[in-house]
Amino acid sequence: MLSGNLYTYRLTAREEDRIDARLQIDCNHPLYLGHFPGFAITPGVCQIQMIKEILEGELGQTLMLSSARQIKFTAVHEPGKETEMDASISFSQAGGHLDVSAQLKSKKKVFLKFKGEFRFQK
Repeated sequence: MLSGNLYTYRLTAREEDRIDARLQIDCNHPLYLGHFPGFAITPGVCQIQMIKEILEGELGQTLMLSSARQIKFTAVHEPGKETEMDASISFSQAGGHLDVSAQLKSKKKVFLKFKGEFRFQK
């Protein structure tokens, strides 16, 4: 779990099928010592995990990524330069899964565009 450790978040908007949140990144987290020394970046897998954890926290459900139809990393997130990012997550429920479209971005850059599916876990 990265929430509360690598990052914290607060909601900026919440609708039935949409979550907007501001993430505060801990640029001193040990992860950045190895990824990469001298040029710290937030790994893509961590960015996808952030989306998953925000959904889980707000929906009160445990989720598992079951398919990623589209993942585009459009800019590198450098935590030393940008300690905040915004998450914009839209979703719809169909049966036992969520169809999700999400972005992680700053005021100047989009870091990640994601479209995929998360399954509910029991």
